[in-house]
Amino acid sequence: YISRHNKAVRKIARALQRRSHRGGCYMVLDACKAEALAENEAAAGRVPEFLLPDTPEADRLRMRPDILRVLGLPAMPTRAELAGACANKARHPLQIVEVGFTPDTRWQDKLPEKQAQHAELVAALEAAGWKVESCVVLVGHSGTVYKSGLAALERLELTKKDASALLE
Repeated sequence: YISRHNKAVRKIARALQRRSHRGGCYMVLDACKAEALAENEAAAGRVPEFLLPDTPEADRLRMRPDILRVLGLPAMPTRAELAGACANKARHPLQIVEVGFTPDTRWQDKLPEKQAQHAELVAALEAAGWKVESCVVLVGHSGTVYKSGLAALERLELTKKDASALLE
């Protein structure tokens, strides 16, 4: 179950990095081991300190979105680029993507749960001055991809064709 979830998350993350209008940006990915981050085009596995400098490390480490992207910030930024992003947060919006597997007939029950999962993280990021877009992609046990998931991927700048192909 976890392996299938992580595979779907990595597939979505790679598509966002390669096919979206603002691909190749700084990405946090909680769907692989630390040694596999680079091959999955991710810079970190947990929310980094520069996003929430006033949040204790223990709190940041338990905030674990599947995917978090800092748009406009290179995949492997320099210290100067990190400082620039923190100084001009309006030019670097964040995207949080949560992927959930659910029984095919009960997806309506899972959607609000997944939408609320990162409320604390979103609130902390917004309080720190970041603009945050959060979305959920639900996948059914038999591989069903719900319209809400396709719509979420399209909002993240994937074409309908890319979004559909990615979840086949």
